[in-house]
Amino acid sequence: MDGAYRMTKVSKLTLINDIQALGVKNGDTVLVRAALSKIGTRSRSEILDALIESVGVSGTIVVLGFTKAFKFRNSKSFRDYIFDSKFTKPNVGALSNVVFSHTGAKRSRHPTNSFIALGAKAESIICDHSESSLCYSPIGKLIEADAKMILIGCTEDSPGFTTVHYNQELLGITKRSWFAGMYKCQHRKTDGSVGVFVRNDFGGCSAGFGKFYDDYRAAGILREGSVGQARAYCIDAQSAFKVENEILTKNKKYFLCENPECISCRVGWKFNKTDIFKFLLTKIKRALRL
Repeated sequence: MDGAYRMTKVSKLTLINDIQALGVKNGDTVLVRAALSKIGTRSRSEILDALIESVGVSGTIVVLGFTKAFKFRNSKSFRDYIFDSKFTKPNVGALSNVVFSHTGAKRSRHPTNSFIALGAKAESIICDHSESSLCYSPIGKLIEADAKMILIGCTEDSPGFTTVHYNQELLGITKRSWFAGMYKCQHRKTDGSVGVFVRNDFGGCSAGFGKFYDDYRAAGILREGSVGQARAYCIDAQSAFKVENEILTKNKKYFLCENPECISCRVGWKFNKTDIFKFLLTKIKRALRL
């Protein structure tokens, strides 16, 4: 082995047992985000196979299918790119692409924030999520379906659950970003023509969403464990939503990350003008030191 460390591969049966130990059962609808490289599987598709077997034929697996948007309409990148829900690959990780490639997968038509679903409730979850919808509206259907949400291997690197973005949306926070209306892309319409989509609601940085973990724990709703060799969290979407909503209703800044140089959190929000001054001051001090 030339001294190199080799990860012991995890069996599909182990993955199924781990997923079920988090509380996932037959018939569940589950929104999953995962860092596949940390799980220790033999192939990228093995975790999806384990998820499908865990929820059974009456269950549903959902992943994010998010894609690109551009600041400048006259840029070459904007002109060369046309989102097509049938062909454009997600750019939010390997699991999303594995599900997207599955023959039974269904994808919503939203040009930047599509969702991809596989299973019994797939069509009902994605059917009306289009360019005229708010970005995170399928989360409302997951809440109605009493869905679960799982993070596997990304609990710290990409923290938090997508219900936070949905809460931002319902509370009008996404409309109060300076970046709302700035990003756009071309997209293929149902009639085959090409239109321009402008993203008018903006969720921003999610690095601060990990703050909610302690609140979930205090409410007794966060299930913690592992899937393969990766740390994993599982939570009921409805319960997570309620905890987040109560907090964000009282303090809409709660989700902001702690990075003093994060443009999204320090500069991106109309209700957080104090941090704009601090951000600029930090930049000026750094420039003077140079």
